[in-house]
Amino acid sequence: MERRLSIVNSIGHEGSSITSLNIGNLASIAVLTSGGDCQGMNAAIRAVVRMGIYLGSEVYMVKEGYIGLIKGENYITKSNWVDVSGIIQKGVTSNILFKKFKNIPSRLDEDIWPKGLAVNSIIYIEYNDKENGYIGLIKGENYITKSNWVDVSGIIQKGVTSNILFKKFKNIPSRLDGGTVLGSSRCKEFRTREGRYKAALNLVKRKIVNLIVIGGDGSLTGADTFRSEWESLIEELYKNDEINQEEYRLKMKFNIVGIVGSIDNDFYGTDMTIGADSALHRIIESIDHISTTAFSHQRCFILEVMGRNCGYLALLSALAT
Repeated sequence: MERRLSIVNSIGHEGSSITSLNIGNLASIAVLTSGGDCQGMNAAIRAVVRMGIYLGSEVYMVKEGYIGLIKGENYITKSNWVDVSGIIQKGVTSNILFKKFKNIPSRLDEDIWPKGLAVNSIIYIEYNDKENGYIGLIKGENYITKSNWVDVSGIIQKGVTSNILFKKFKNIPSRLDGGTVLGSSRCKEFRTREGRYKAALNLVKRKIVNLIVIGGDGSLTGADTFRSEWESLIEELYKNDEINQEEYRLKMKFNIVGIVGSIDNDFYGTDMTIGADSALHRIIESIDHISTTAFSHQRCFILEVMGRNCGYLALLSALAT
């Protein structure tokens, strides 16, 4: 592959300009999260998207895990630098914040409330934090976009944005954050060849030959099966006239990277799986909460922790406390 070095400008966080390297014409990348969610997934998503853009690739985000890979359409969307701005602190529901921090008012002051969020029937009008929502009606174009079922997934808890809360209330700890902005699910259909056939078709049609899967044992096992069947799936797609000659050439170029998202820290060769450190903190926190009662009643408490066949969480929490 010829490597062409050039300097391009990308839009960074909060509109700042950064300088990045565009290394050749790299193939497209898709990233998805699957299985149980864990803290750190959003950071991994942001790293994948921004590094891919930095290297000159087109990066796609797949919503709802393998279900999105099978359904395609609006489940697989091209992302840009700004799309992943501020996602690390997402995943905290308003209920948790308001229950934990009593000094957060149920209604934010007018000067910090996000202005301009307007919804008219199924038309979503993007907001501008300096002006009200009617500017979207006036400008039109990309300010007025048709919405679908997936667009409104998980928006109920987003009335108060994390950025505003963290800016206004400095005592909110970041350790409450977690989850995945892409959504996650367990997909029975992907376990069948018919499901993987549909997933391969959706990837090939978008010329995506690099797939990054963030998940646990089942998710990565499915990814490995998908990798081993890729060539035969492309052959089948070509025989069924679902792809053309150019798309058929992608048969030999498919790569899958698995990023382990598991609180168990049970994957060989990985120093720390995504979510393991946060889970350890939760266990230690729970032990701190019950230790006073144990001392008061002079009793021995047994705390059961997760880990399946790996004793990492049990051992480290015992040492830490």
